[in-house]
Amino acid sequence: MRFALSCLAMPTRSSRRGISLLAILLLLCGVALIAAVAIPAYFHADGVTLDAAAKVLARDLRSLQNRAALQKGTLRLVFDSDGWRAFDGESKPVAAIGESVPIERRFSHDGVFDGVTIDSIRMVGAPGARTDELLVDSRGLTKHGGVLTMRFREDWVNIEIERGGGSLLLSGPGRDIVGDEGRVLYSPPQQDRPADK
Repeated sequence: MRFALSCLAMPTRSSRRGISLLAILLLLCGVALIAAVAIPAYFHADGVTLDAAAKVLARDLRSLQNRAALQKGTLRLVFDSDGWRAFDGESKPVAAIGESVPIERRFSHDGVFDGVTIDSIRMVGAPGARTDELLVDSRGLTKHGGVLTMRFREDWVNIEIERGGGSLLLSGPGRDIVGDEGRVLYSPPQQDRPADK
C-alpha cells in the first residue's frame, strides 16, 4: 500500500517548468514604462505633431465633402485658434457619414495635439464673406480656398487648401511641400533645412 501512495504523490518543486506570474508582471511593467516615455516623446516632436494635425484636417475635410455631396447641400468648416467645427446651413453641427459625433477638433482637449494652435486663418471667399470658414458646395467641392498657419512650439506649417477638390498642400521652414496624399511635391535644398537637434 505504501508503494501505491508514493506513485500518487505530487511532483517535487524542482521538476516544475514555466514562467512565474511575477516574471510576467515585471515584463509587463517594463513594457508599460518604456511606452510611457517613448510615445509622448514621439508625439511631441514638432514636425510629427503638426503633420498629424494636418492629416486630421484632411480627413475631416474629406468627410465634410462626402456629407455635402450625399445631402446635396452646402456645409461649412469654421476655424478658430483651437481647431475647427463643421456646420450645416442652419448652424447645426455636422457628423461624418455613419458617425454620430460631429466633426469637431479642439486641440486643447486632445492630449496628442495639446499645444497646437492655428495662428492665422485666411480663407478667400466672396467680398465681405467670413475669412474663418471654408464652404463646401452640394457637389462636395470647396467653393474657395485659403491658407491656415498652424504652430506647435517653435515649429509652424502653412496649410494651403485648394479651391475645388480641397487638396491640402503643406509647407514651412525647411520642410518639403507635401500634398495631403503624402506625395512630396517639392524638397528644399539641403542647406535650407534646419539642423538636426
